[in-house]
Amino acid sequence: MELIINTHGAHLSKKQNYLIVKAKNEIRKINIYKITAITINKACTISSEAILLAAKHKIAVSFVDATGKVQSKLWSPQFGSIATLRRKQIQFAKNPLIIDWIIEQLIKKTNNQKNVIEQYIPSQFKLFDEKTDAYWLKLTQQKETLTTLNIFNKIRGTEGVVGKLYWDILRKHLKPEIKIGLRRQRPATDTFNALLNYYYGMLYNQIETAIISMGLDPYLAFLHNDQYQQPTLAFDLIEPFRAWADGLVIHVFKNTIAQSQHFDKLNGKYYYLNKAGKKLLIPKWNEYLNQKEKINNTNRLRKNWIRYEIENLKQKLMQCK
Repeated sequence: MELIINTHGAHLSKKQNYLIVKAKNEIRKINIYKITAITINKACTISSEAILLAAKHKIAVSFVDATGKVQSKLWSPQFGSIATLRRKQIQFAKNPLIIDWIIEQLIKKTNNQKNVIEQYIPSQFKLFDEKTDAYWLKLTQQKETLTTLNIFNKIRGTEGVVGKLYWDILRKHLKPEIKIGLRRQRPATDTFNALLNYYYGMLYNQIETAIISMGLDPYLAFLHNDQYQQPTLAFDLIEPFRAWADGLVIHVFKNTIAQSQHFDKLNGKYYYLNKAGKKLLIPKWNEYLNQKEKINNTNRLRKNWIRYEIENLKQKLMQCK
């Protein structure tokens, strides 16, 4: 389970192999072996003993802002591995095989987008399925004849075209039931994107922690450009899983689980998930990751699919020459 501290003034301490959370008049005692991550999104106090217990069990402690974006992270110095793997990561970044891996990741992303459309807008599935298959087929046929720079530009262009088609379909066919604003607006100016940004933030955090725990360098990406102090490898690896968050946000709005009272408005324009919203909707995300997803005739918990994909990348790196 992910321990989330969402109450201002809470206190986190340790007693034997338990973490003790005191928040107002409530006290929770949680066995450390049941915790996979700790996320703090309100001002609180945390004892050094609690931090050391988390580090001993390789549990990352993340501090996030109102949008769910990680601002700071504490983790054990035992995270990571020998430098060999990171050297392999650099080698892979220069290997032509990287193109196949990137395209594979983005096709997985498109397939999960197809699942969202098939579930919520089945009338548009055939259109999206046929068009996106044609886009990716055209790219794979061209890749051998293009320079490295041109193929990267083509990949980003194809991803952009697929993404635009996907969001255009969602915006048009989920109206008036759900209002979806433009994704480029940050902070969000609608409740749908406010929740989606928060779920994406949680997903980034989970992927970055998994990357570090497996010994990869989170700052060395293959698709995304280098960015100062940004874990760009997490940006690469999140792509196949974004549609999970998209689908869950659609679900909670269609079923009126998420409502206007779960959001606060800043400066009369920007929406943020409030305390009541976090209490209700953060557990929905954790429940979702603990459900099974069938991919290629294999059933795994969704959170285990994330680690599986990162482990696959790790194996590719180790085989790189």
